[in-house]
Parts: sequence; C-alpha cells; structure tokens
Amino acid sequence: MGNSSSASGSVSSRQSSDGANDASALAEASPQVTTDTQLDEAKIATDVTVFGATGFVARHVCNYLVASAAAAAASPSDASGSASTSRSSSLDKKKGSARLDEDDTDYDAIKAETTPDRPATATTAVTVTKPLRLTIAGRNEAKLKTVLENLQSLKEYSASAIEIDIFVADADDIDALTTMASRTRVVLNTAGPFSKFGSNVVSVCATTGADYVDITGETHWAGEMRSKFGPVAAKSGARIISFCGFDSIPSDLAVYAAVRSLREVKAKNEEDAPTPQIVQAKCWHSCFGGANGGTVETAVNTIPVNLQHMLFDESSGELRPIPFFMNDPFELILPSKKADPSLNAWRHSAALAEWKNQSLTLDSELSGFGCTVSAPFFMAVCNAKIVHASALALKYYTPSEANGKKEESFTYWERFLPAGLDLTCYLNIFSIIPALSYSFALAAMTVTLKMPIVGQKLLDYVLPPGAGTPDWINEMGYSDVYCEVLSVPNDDSKSKGVVDRGTCRLVFEGDPGNLCTAQCVSEAALTLVHGRDDLPPNSEDGFGTPAQLLGDALLSRLLKSRVRKVTMETKVIENDRRLKWERISVAVAMVGAVGLAISRFWG
Repeated sequence: MGNSSSASGSVSSRQSSDGANDASALAEASPQVTTDTQLDEAKIATDVTVFGATGFVARHVCNYLVASAAAAAASPSDASGSASTSRSSSLDKKKGSARLDEDDTDYDAIKAETTPDRPATATTAVTVTKPLRLTIAGRNEAKLKTVLENLQSLKEYSASAIEIDIFVADADDIDALTTMASRTRVVLNTAGPFSKFGSNVVSVCATTGADYVDITGETHWAGEMRSKFGPVAAKSGARIISFCGFDSIPSDLAVYAAVRSLREVKAKNEEDAPTPQIVQAKCWHSCFGGANGGTVETAVNTIPVNLQHMLFDESSGELRPIPFFMNDPFELILPSKKADPSLNAWRHSAALAEWKNQSLTLDSELSGFGCTVSAPFFMAVCNAKIVHASALALKYYTPSEANGKKEESFTYWERFLPAGLDLTCYLNIFSIIPALSYSFALAAMTVTLKMPIVGQKLLDYVLPPGAGTPDWINEMGYSDVYCEVLSVPNDDSKSKGVVDRGTCRLVFEGDPGNLCTAQCVSEAALTLVHGRDDLPPNSEDGFGTPAQLLGDALLSRLLKSRVRKVTMETKVIENDRRLKWERISVAVAMVGAVGLAISRFWG
C-alpha cells in the first residue's frame, strides 16, 4: 500500500450520537462479550476495523455494515445473530427425503418497505443496547475522511446505531498495525493483493489476539500465513479466517449444510449407526455480475505457478503420482498433518479430481431425464482447497486404517452453469451449447490477458486496479449454488452403487464479487463480534475455514439478514442409485437424433 504522507497510527474522534470521542469511555460502555482470546478489554475501542477501507469492495463492505447496524437497531431481535435459526423439518421415510427450511422470514412484507440495500422494519423483537463501533483504516487520511463523509450521508446511517472513526496505518508500518489490532475485536481486511499487503496485518492479529477475516482467494499465501503464524495465534487465541468473500463462503457453507442435513437425517433413522462418511461433494454455480480491476489483477499477475512444486515432492525429490493442480489440495490444512502418510491416497484422489474439474462434464444429477452439461468454474482452483480443509477439520471423511482395504476417498467437484441452474435443467443435453460458448470465451480471455505487454495494457485500460462493476449491475447480480454430497451406506450387504444424497441450494442477491462478498465478509466479522457464544471450538493453531471456525453461527446470521436476502433449502435422499446410466443413454440418444435430423436437413 505504499508510503503514507500522514502520520501513521493516528485515530480520529469517533462519530457518535452525543459527540463523545473518548476511546476508553467507549470501551467501558461496550457490552461484555465472552471471548476465547487474550485481548485486553480495557484497550478495546472498536468492534470491527475495516483495513483498506478506501478500496472498491471496501465501500460495499462499509455500506453493508452501516445498513446492518441500522437494521439491528430497528429489529433488535436478530442483532446479535446468536440465536439459532428457526427450522421446520419434515421427514418422509417412504421417500427417504427430508427438507429443512432454514429461513421463515416474510421477505415479501420486508421488501414492501425496503430496497435490497436498505434496512428493513423488525418482524420480531429482542433487545440491543449498544451501537456497532466501526473503524475505517488505511494509509491515506484524506481519503478515509471522504469515506467517512460518504457513510454519514447514507440514508440508513444513524449515529445511535453505529459509531465510526478512522485510523491511519500503512501495510508496512508494524507499530501502527499493532496499535490498530490491539484496539479492535475483529480486523476485516480488504487490502489486496494479500500476498503484497496482507502478511503484516495477519501477523499483528495473531500476536495481539484480535480476530481476523479477509476476502482473499490466494491459497498459496494463506497456507504460508498458517505455517508462519499458527504457533503465535495458538498462544493469543485469535481466530484467523481467510476466504470470507464469494470465494469461498458460498461453496464452503453449501457443502457444510448439505453434510449436516444428511447426517441429521441418518442419525434420526439409524440411531446406533456410525457417522456417515462423505465420499463426494459437488457444487454447481450459476451467477451474474461483473469483475473488479483488483480481482482480475490478482488472478492474472499475483497467483504463482510453480511447476517444480506441482510435479515433484520437495522432501524426496520424486515425481508425484498425480501432479498438483497449482498447489497441494491440502494446502490449507493444519501444517502438522500435511506429512501424514494416511492422507496420501486421499491427496492423490483430490489432485486427480481437480484436474478432471477443468473439462466439460456430463451431469446426471440435475435432470429428471437425460443429463446436463457443465463447464469448469473459474474459482474451483481456490474453493477446492478450502472445502478439502473443511472436510478434514470437520471430519466429513476420515481415512480408514482398518483391514488395509482400499476405500474411496472424499473428492470435491465444482462446476459452472452459464445458463443458470433452472434453465440448464430445462435445456438438458442442449446445455452443452452455453457450456461450450462460455468455455471458449474464458479460454480466449485468459490467453489474451496472459500475452506479454498486450495483456497488461488491455487490463490497465479496461479494468485498472480500483475500477469495478457499476452499481446498477451489482444490483442485478446474484449467486446461486447447488450442492450435492454423497455418502455410501454403512451396510455392506447393500448392493453396490447405492448412496445417500444430501443437497443444499444457497442463493445470494447481488453481484458476487461486490455485494455478495461484502455481505459474506461483513457477517463473518459480525459473527465474531456478536455470536461468540455460538461459535465452534477454535482450531489448534487459530487458523481455519469459515465452515470450521464460524459454522452454524455464520449461516444463521446470513439467513436472518435484514439487509440482503439469503435463502437456503436442503434435502436428503436415502438409498439412491449413484450413477443413473439410463439418463446418460437418453442424452446420447437425443444428441444422435438431433445429429441425424441435421444431416438429413443439410443432405
């Protein structure tokens, strides 16, 4: 983030309803929160610090926090987000399916009173006594003051709901960053590329015990941070959670929710049965939105490609049985477990799945007859690492050491549906047309941007860092994730090819890279502030994935958001056939019939 012309480590007076600017008085007035960190409560002057607050995505993050605080003040029942989500569950044992409706909010009534970015009227009532304390931080004090003025000019801004101050700190100024982290509960980092500007921020959070969330998609950097600062965070009690934006909360939580639903239903039906082992998770993404200059710059120029690491084992120098796709599939797991020999077979299966994930696939799961075609998803290379880390930490699958027999390992697939989920299902095999069109367009764009000189010139002209998607496109955007997880029944007597399926459909409103990212990372930070009593146990070294370290507490907050709607639907199907070959046969027959008709027409 360059050098700052203003004094680093300085903080402005907090903007509040009574004009109070005494940080210590604010800390004493703050609600008591039970934490597992070693933060000095007397020094805590703010709840959330947004670092890199002058950036493009940061604007949406700050706007969301302001709107969320106003909505919490208007509907204090869900302000803490700590209450468990209301669920109605109905189990149909004959069909072997269950549906869990995670959100019973009357959104039609809410939308009649508000637009997606405006806080809504309360539908229930509980108490909140303290405003959210927000600090916007960065290296340029003048720009921070402009951001503060813009936030205070928002319609939803209320001085009684949120108190905002500014803090000046450069990404290279360790002393200023340490002061910043020491005075806050959660640091929300939006300043990327994170491999350039994020390491010191993680370091000071791990040292001081402040919790940390960010929106990075740089798995290599996050893996390095865990190896380097894990022992420090373990001592301080900090929770360091990267990948809290569109990459990778939708994928991570969709798999988490599908696994949870499947295991809940199996536990009801088979009380004494062992926990189902998940052998596959597959997510289909459909979304609409634009790209930001910083995101494209990171993807094109920051993510390293280390061929030696991909092909050879550094410890032995031997050729890997299955080369890594970019990085180790277990890049983000606890460092002490990376060398565990019991994970080798799983690692090879995961690496092979990541390579297969880069081609078009026939999917029999989405259509009632025939099959659909999906394209590779551009975020799969990142999201797969996060889901595998969650799978190991949350024991979706545990490698068996008994009997020495070869068992199927957990693999993760991530696909993209250019035509959207519903239209793809309708198109059936003809969904190959949008899938091929998207794949060719993505390949052409990638090759163009990777061209020497020309690619960078084009990138600087079309999407320079700091540029982003217009608000009208952001409002039109959406993100729709459909996930299916498979578990092989525990009864060995059952015929082969039979599985239990758990599904989850998670839908977000707004552009994925801006509004969805802002919502996900903001709610992650607010979960750490308000929902600590409902958090899962911390990890051994304080680092982990959103599903591992936030889990149901985050899912609950997202589904109860009064700022922007999030919906989720889960279902479980027991004793289903794994591969529906007749659907593939129908699809092939359909393609053959169309080909014959075309040949007759042209003949």
